[in-house]
Amino acid sequence: MQISSPSSGIFTTILANNPNAKPKQNLLRHTPDTFPDYKNLKLASEQIETIVQFLDAKKRMSENSVKLIHLQTALVFPAGRVLL
Repeated sequence: MQISSPSSGIFTTILANNPNAKPKQNLLRHTPDTFPDYKNLKLASEQIETIVQFLDAKKRMSENSVKLIHLQTALVFPAGRVLL
């Protein structure tokens, strides 16, 4: 099995045609399904998407926690009052 480097082949063509391209999204679209590593590329793409979704969810949770902390510190109550 021959492994092509990023400086050759379809990867370079994709980036040359669109320097703002997201290689993960375009790589499968421009890779024939008869390519020897197509199944591996597809699996890797799906795994990357799963990880990205997980990280996005964790980022949103973190951002919401920070917003909640800021909101809690902004609340002012008369002495002896408790927020339930």
